[in-house]
Amino acid sequence: MEQKPRMLKRPEVVKMPASTGVPAIDKPSTGTTKETPDFKTINPLITESCVEYLNYRIQQEEYSSRIYMAMNMWLDEKGFKGAAALWRKYSDEELTHADIARKYLLAFGVQPLTPRLDQPQQDFSGSLPEIVQLSYEHEIEVSTQIKKMADHALGMKDHMLYELCLSYLKEQVEEHDKMQTWLDKLKTFGTDPLALRFLDNDMAEVAG
Repeated sequence: MEQKPRMLKRPEVVKMPASTGVPAIDKPSTGTTKETPDFKTINPLITESCVEYLNYRIQQEEYSSRIYMAMNMWLDEKGFKGAAALWRKYSDEELTHADIARKYLLAFGVQPLTPRLDQPQQDFSGSLPEIVQLSYEHEIEVSTQIKKMADHALGMKDHMLYELCLSYLKEQVEEHDKMQTWLDKLKTFGTDPLALRFLDNDMAEVAG
């Protein structure tokens, strides 16, 4: 029996402990590595909850990259070459976002985790408009996650982590602008084959 592709809806990758409100990162069944490095640091400026939040950020950014890579491959196979190039660019950008959290942890003498990742949705029968809509919704989810990390940083008076959160949120404003632009063009010009052809050409120009 042919296995159906997984849907984009994100699995429950973490639980939020009531004690700290920080995602647990040591459950092998939820997309992270089974063995986690011991939290050992002599730097008093970074807390264990900060480490957990940033390892979670690494996991989520890498998973975002996988989501956009799956979209890239579907678009390429369906002939949307411009959109495929753009979503490949989006995929690569997510990996650079993961590196931001990695570098922060390493700066404080903490080994970042290498996460295990789930398989994202593989089929997009709704074509390019569905991919745009799903990407728009995904970026909203990412921003919500980062805002929670910022709230935690403020509550802990962790000003350096809060500054990092602000840099992430600044990036998210750009991400929302990108997706909103594509949604606006779909709404204005429609989703017939000719309109999608022109939209694909526009995306090719943005991809560079």
